[in-house]
Amino acid sequence: MKKSLLFDFKNKLIKGEGQLVFECKDYSYNAIESIQYYKNIINYKLNQAKSILVICDTSIESHLLSCISILSPTRTFLIGKEIKLTMIREICQTYKIGLIVKPEKYNLKICNGIEIVEYKSKNEVLINENKIISQLYIKNEVDKIFTKEPEMTIFMSSGSTGEPKLIPLTYENINSCYLSVCEGFLETINFIKVLSPNDTSFVCILPHLFALSSREKSSLYANPINSNASPLLLVANELQRKDELMLLILVPSVLKLLLSLIRRNRKEILKRTSIISAGEPLNYELAEEVINENVLSFYNVYGSTEVAPWIFSLNIKNYLSETKNENEYILPIGKPLPRVKCLIGKNNELLICSKNVFNGYLNNIYQNIFETKGKYKFFRLGDRVVKNNNLYYCEGRLNGAIKLAGKFINPIILEAKMKKKFDLPNIIVLGDSNKSILLVILFTKTNIILIKEVRKFINDNISIKVPLKIVCLDQIPKSLRSGKINRLFYSKKFIK
Repeated sequence: MKKSLLFDFKNKLIKGEGQLVFECKDYSYNAIESIQYYKNIINYKLNQAKSILVICDTSIESHLLSCISILSPTRTFLIGKEIKLTMIREICQTYKIGLIVKPEKYNLKICNGIEIVEYKSKNEVLINENKIISQLYIKNEVDKIFTKEPEMTIFMSSGSTGEPKLIPLTYENINSCYLSVCEGFLETINFIKVLSPNDTSFVCILPHLFALSSREKSSLYANPINSNASPLLLVANELQRKDELMLLILVPSVLKLLLSLIRRNRKEILKRTSIISAGEPLNYELAEEVINENVLSFYNVYGSTEVAPWIFSLNIKNYLSETKNENEYILPIGKPLPRVKCLIGKNNELLICSKNVFNGYLNNIYQNIFETKGKYKFFRLGDRVVKNNNLYYCEGRLNGAIKLAGKFINPIILEAKMKKKFDLPNIIVLGDSNKSILLVILFTKTNIILIKEVRKFINDNISIKVPLKIVCLDQIPKSLRSGKINRLFYSKKFIK
């Protein structure tokens, strides 16, 4: 049978009777339990519910539920913890939500005839396990859940661009991405367990689904819902405790923290590990540090939620062994994956045409995100790229935004707000991606009170908390001929 995400995932569940599919520090679910979990939480309400809304956090239950919901025939809204109550109400009213599944820590009281289901502990949810006696039973249950190809799943983006958006993706979008990723590089990676300290936004959930489905034996690790330990620490402990082949999926800023943690404890725990770095620019220094840990394989991938989510990849071990360009600071995003067509448009913007690409945001906002070239419709990613030696390099956002800790921050908008707030004509905001620091330069006399107020203002006006460095310069700023501040000069001076 032709390879597909739905077939591979069904096949994995059917064959994985005694195999761990999802695991966290305190408990695990095998294929049997995963199916029973899904049935007992959702199935009793499935016929009445027009749509289901699932609020995800970093618990193992939301991973499990989200992975199965992506492929179930019922339309599902997978919403991150950035969701606002007003958006939930709007979704419920517009799309006839019949069921909301959520972690206990969300205090939602909006019922109006909508069933709200709490996550329960494993032992409370998994009932009638004695009835599960054969692989035929499992196959029948899987076939009941996956009665037809799923039509649409609506994901909420993590808000990296400043405002969370609802992104409808069809099964064709997701399956096309699955095939591209598997053919492009995932099938070459040797691993058994998937580890990731990232959140459960779609960009994280779907790669987990890839990894689980692409081979008969693999399991996903996540932290428990009520754990007080940081996900990073839990992953580090899991790496140290197990002797299995691991796959890490994480952003460079978290990868850097993980390396620091490993070195402080003087542990050589990455020798049986493969790593996929995604979501942020990856610099040479960090890449070489990872390679020196003797990892099995190391890939840099690029994409966005709208392209479901990976479209470019780079085999970093091969690249660094063949390329010695000391003038480059950031690694290239690599080459397009199979089934992906790309062009460089105006202002060096990257344009993508593929079945992976969604058809537009829910409620038809942002109409200028597509561009037609001949008979093809291309998605405008908003990133500037250059091509050199058949490799693509990302040179930042068209709007000047910078990405730190997985979130986009637009320095121009932030500067404008600060000028108005503090009545300062000269302010620049720069991002240090290497250190994940936001640098703010105030061209005024040093003022401790002002610095504190600026710090608070910035923390209140960006969607992610990042380390801030605020510098006061009592001088006239160096300017370009246009009269604008020479951002490149100050970037070179303060960002090493």
